[in-house]
Formats: sequence, structure tokens, C-alpha cells
Amino acid sequence: MLVNHLFSAILQVLLFSLLPLFYYVVHENKLKGFFGYIGLIPPLKKTVLISLLSAVVSFAFIMVLFLAYPDIYLWEVLKAPGTLTGEISQIEPAYLAFIVIIIKSVINTGLSEEILFRGFIGKRLIKRFGFGYGNTMQGAIFGLLHGLLFFSTVGMSATLLIIFSIGIIGFLLGFLNERLGNGSIIPSWIAHSLANITGFSIIIYLF
Repeated sequence: MLVNHLFSAILQVLLFSLLPLFYYVVHENKLKGFFGYIGLIPPLKKTVLISLLSAVVSFAFIMVLFLAYPDIYLWEVLKAPGTLTGEISQIEPAYLAFIVIIIKSVINTGLSEEILFRGFIGKRLIKRFGFGYGNTMQGAIFGLLHGLLFFSTVGMSATLLIIFSIGIIGFLLGFLNERLGNGSIIPSWIAHSLANITGFSIIIYLF
């Protein structure tokens, strides 16, 4: 079971890397330098600590928003059959479920989404429109796609709240990389992964 989850996570990373790789090869006519192109480079050391704080702030921001709107039953939806958290919540024993949470958080969502959104889309938009507009557009796309995933099950109000909250977090992750992390996506990868691990764990074990 763990092997299947790990294989699925790695496959998603490869799939999310195909578009950036194709674009890079077509425009640069080479493979060398691709990791730097998407920001898979060492970050500034101080940014690693800031990433930990960013994970806490991001998760706290989401919690406050949804606790402020108790009529939006997002927690029940997230644990519904067929959802990722719903699937993980059925795994026994609990320690195996937590290993799957780590795989899904760090590789499946964390790495693959950072490569696509901050490493490729964000960097290209920032290069084209400047940091302010480009990073805002990247955050908006990030929030919009996450909101659309839930639209059919949570309705318009919750969808708009998801788009707004995840969009802001996407902007902050881009700021973390481009303004504090020397253009590396590793800081946002750390923050994204830790926030997801915390969120998945609370939803699965406490709700």
C-alpha cells in the first residue's frame, strides 16, 4: 500500500514537471539548467526558519477563516468518501495513515504544486509582468484551481472562501521564494508540506 502511494506521488511530480520541462527545452534548446529554471536550488539559510513560521501562519489563517464561518461544513466534506482525507482516514493502523499523510503532503501536493505554480507559472508571470502583478496572478490561479476542486460539493460561498484564502497563501509562498529565498522554491515547499501535514492530521485525527 505504501509503495503504491509513493509511486503515485512520484508520478504526479513527474507529470507536473512535464510542462515546465517542455517549455524550457523548446525555449532554451537544452536540458542543462532546468532545475535552476524552476527554482530547485539551495535557498538562503535564514529562509528555512521563515518557512516554518510561514507554515504555522498559513494553517492558522485557514483555520480562523473557516471557524469564523461555521455554516460552511468544509471539514465534513474533506472527510467524505472519495476525497483524499476521506481515503486516508480509513487506513489502519494510525501510524500507516500518518506515513501516507507525509507522502501526500511532501511529494504529492507539496513538491508537485510548488514546481508547477511557484517554479513555473509564478516565475514566468513575474518575469513577464513584474513581481507585484505576476505573483498576484500566480496566487489567483492557485486559489482558483483549488476552489474549483470543491465547487460541486461545498457550494459557492465555501468555494469563494477557498479561492480567497488559498490565493493569499499562494501569494505569500511566492513572496517567500522570490523576495526572501533567492528564487528557490524549497522554502515554499517546506511551508506547503508542513501546513498540509498539520491540516491533514487535524482533519483525520481530530474531526
